[in-house]
Amino acid sequence: MSPLPLNAEQVLQHFTHIHPLTKVDGVGTYICDGCKTYGSGRTYRCAACNYDLHEFCAICPPTLLSTLHPHHELRLVHQDRRACDICKESINRLFYQCKTCEASRSIHSARSCLRK
Repeated sequence: MSPLPLNAEQVLQHFTHIHPLTKVDGVGTYICDGCKTYGSGRTYRCAACNYDLHEFCAICPPTLLSTLHPHHELRLVHQDRRACDICKESINRLFYQCKTCEASRSIHSARSCLRK
């Protein structure tokens, strides 16, 4: 059974990929091409390229404020590998970084520390 688009309005153009991505359910297990971790079920997908993004990776804000980095804004970047300053895991491609002091946060670490 092939993945099912949720509706025609759930298509986005993400800065990490040349083609539009469609929100789909029922993909099964995949590796997110944004953060390079496993996902399952719902994804934003380019079927032509087999390119997948977790839902949060696809729609995460371009900038955010974190409780663990309260003095500067973090911005979403797409670069080569480095280490997350919070969880110490390797960050592959899509992550948040402070332009002022170059602190790095994986997408998932940054998400768990959002400032309200």
